[in-house]
Amino acid sequence: MRPPIFVFAGGDVDIFESVEDAVRYIEWPSVVEERTVAYDSEGRLLKLEAPGERATGLLGVKAYSVSKPITITSAEVEPSHQDELASQFFPITLYGLVLLLIEHVSLSEAARAAAAPVAPSSPR
Repeated sequence: MRPPIFVFAGGDVDIFESVEDAVRYIEWPSVVEERTVAYDSEGRLLKLEAPGERATGLLGVKAYSVSKPITITSAEVEPSHQDELASQFFPITLYGLVLLLIEHVSLSEAARAAAAPVAPSSPR
């Protein structure tokens, strides 16, 4: 796996410098409920696993017994999801992408910021 690691969940993207950083951040239920997808910088699909037990509690509320942290491994040897990774970024402009990379904002925040008018720069 080649960093950075891109993690998409619920319309947001988080970018991590390492797999270890991503493991510390990703929420266990989002992996179990398959609401999260991740790629490395080459477009390699990553496999997210959350070992533990699942049960339905009182009133149908989902409960989890977290026995181990999530794991992230390569789901493929050669990267083949470059187009899928790129398509996750289509809704944002270059300005939004810069915000994502530099300021670590969510995809929705970057898209809103990219759509906002930018004041013209002052002449020098």
